[in-house]
This record gives sequence, C-alpha cells and structure tokens, in this order.
Amino acid sequence: MHLKRIIAALVLTPLFLLLIIKGSYVHYSMLVVVLASLGLWEYFNLIGKSVDRRLRNIGILWGVLLAGSFHVGSSQVIIAMLALGFISVCLVRLSKAGDLGTVFQEIGYTFLGPLYVSLLLGHLSLIRSTLEGREWTLLLFFSIWMGDIAAFYTGLSIGKHKLYPEISPNKTIEGAIGGTLGCFIVVTAAKVFYMNQLSVVDVAVLSIGIAVMGQLGDLCESMFKRAAGVKDSGNIIPGHGGILDRFDSVLFAAPFLYYYLVFIKGID
Repeated sequence: MHLKRIIAALVLTPLFLLLIIKGSYVHYSMLVVVLASLGLWEYFNLIGKSVDRRLRNIGILWGVLLAGSFHVGSSQVIIAMLALGFISVCLVRLSKAGDLGTVFQEIGYTFLGPLYVSLLLGHLSLIRSTLEGREWTLLLFFSIWMGDIAAFYTGLSIGKHKLYPEISPNKTIEGAIGGTLGCFIVVTAAKVFYMNQLSVVDVAVLSIGIAVMGQLGDLCESMFKRAAGVKDSGNIIPGHGGILDRFDSVLFAAPFLYYYLVFIKGID
C-alpha cells in the first residue's frame, strides 16, 4: 500500500503541478470542475440510499454547475447558482411521491453534497484568479502536502497523545504540531525565494491557518466516513483512496487562504 502511494504521488503530482504552472485559468477551472464531479460522486456513494436516484442526479448536476460558476468569479453568479440549486432540489423532492417524514433528511443530504464539495473546492478557482494566483495556489498545495507529510512522520515517530480518537484514532497532537511546522517551513521558504511581499505576521498566520484548517478538513471527512462505515471515500487514486481523501484538507484551507488574501491583504 505504501509503495502504491509513493508511485501514485510520483506520477500524479508532477502532472498536477504542470497544469497549475503552465495551464491557463480555463484549464485550471476545468480541473476544479472535474475534481468536484468526482468528489460529488464519492459523497453520494457515502450517503448510499439516504436519497433516491433523482435527487442524487440533481445533486451531482447542481454541484458540477456550482463548481463551474466559480470560474466566472462573480459573487452574484455563485449566489444565483446556490439559490437555483436549492430550488431545484426542493422541486424534485416535491414531485416525488413517498413518505413526507424523510423530506428534511433527503433535501438536507442532497444540499450538503454541493455545499461541502463544490462550494469549498470552488475557492481554488477564486485563488487562481487573484493577482499572482499561480503562486498562491502553489503555496496552498505545497503547504498542505508538507503539512500532511510532517504530521504523518512526526506522529509515527513521537506521537503519544491522541488528537481525536473517536474520529481518527491514528492522529496525534504531536503529529498536528509537526504538520503545522511543516506548513511553516513551506510558507517561510515561499517568502524567502519568491514571495517577498509576505510579512512575518503573514507567514505566522498563513502557516497556522492553513495547517489548522487543513487538519479540521481532514477530521471532518473522517467523521463523514465513520458515519458511512467506510475506510476511504473512493479508490480512484491507488494507495491514496478517493478524491475527498486527497483534497479534504484543501476543502477547508482554500477558503481560509482566499479570504485572507481578499480581506487582510487586499488582493483581488
């Protein structure tokens, strides 16, 4: 399994980075939409028969359109897609004969998927559209990756105190601290080599913020998987599981980075 993880990472990571660095904004947004569609498929597989086929299909379609709406970068378009999607879900459930006692559950499950996957993942497109978007995007992914690696090996070597055993038994407080230090190394290196505009405060806030939000995203996805009784969200990436398994940290960290850039740094 460990060998599969290494081989998959060695093959897919350079391709992913090549698309970020050399690809256009359109290509990158298309990648986000593809990731969202795969993540939505995994989400609806996790909830199983909690919603019927029609609600599942409308949830996936709406989620894909919502992820694509971030390419436009207009808050009005995104809000309109949220409103239209919710109305569509309600109308589909309205047309379905059946037990009214499951209405809130089915609409809630269907609505949660696009919110969790597409709304959060769409912030990757927003980050890419900002000034120096490529650089910020690389900062985000390298921070998450280094944080994951540092957390894993720190926890493996010196981890003793469980972080949240009810949700993720293998994660430790020492691993979480190691992951934060890993993020700090990446953000510091970014400041030294190609992002001189970062202040010492920026380095500290971004390191802690990306690390903490990434770890919370990981825990939330673990919570969903435990509720569904599965180990991985999917098996599309050999040795790594599904799209949600690989991007769970990004889902929470991307909005944090984007709104930090917009509201604190004034970058748009």
